[in-house]
Amino acid sequence: MVFDRYTGRMTKRAPDDSCPGSCEIPPRGTVYMDAMDTPIGPLTFAADDAAVRKLDLLGQPIAGAAAGGNDLTRQLREEIAAYFAGELREFTVPTAPAGTEFQRKVWSLLSTIPFGATWTYRDLAIAAGDRNATRAVGAANGRNPIPLVIPCHRVIATGGGLGGFGGGLEMKERLLRHEGAGIMGGMLAETTG
Repeated sequence: MVFDRYTGRMTKRAPDDSCPGSCEIPPRGTVYMDAMDTPIGPLTFAADDAAVRKLDLLGQPIAGAAAGGNDLTRQLREEIAAYFAGELREFTVPTAPAGTEFQRKVWSLLSTIPFGATWTYRDLAIAAGDRNATRAVGAANGRNPIPLVIPCHRVIATGGGLGGFGGGLEMKERLLRHEGAGIMGGMLAETTG
């Protein structure tokens, strides 16, 4: 048994383990996959008829998704192109990331970090309601299934270091530079937000 400090109860699983199916919004119809080349490399992404479900920063195929795309993957493709062209600062495509209640809370908070701004893991923990949950928010940040759209790259270490990123630190640095965050030698020159 493990004590889950977010629910205040003992549980048979660790707080960050996968949750029961009720934590996932069931797909509406077929999930379709699309791909595109970007300045940070190839991306693949998948959506059903209601929302984007996943984005892979390394361009890997998304398991269980049918090739061909749909209206939402086409919308996301247009928004990603506009983002890299400097014409879009906030994605509007609907998303439905699967995760625990705590993970979805963290991902929702990530979406409030403005373009060009950064938060520390501590800032994110405080916003999530527990200043001591920096590791938990870091773990949730690292499990974000729709990076870029849900901007986990905007979270940095307290000392100004980049922290981690699923696409690698070079990609994280490129995204932060694209958004106007000052990076010098792998450290954030000026923390904003």
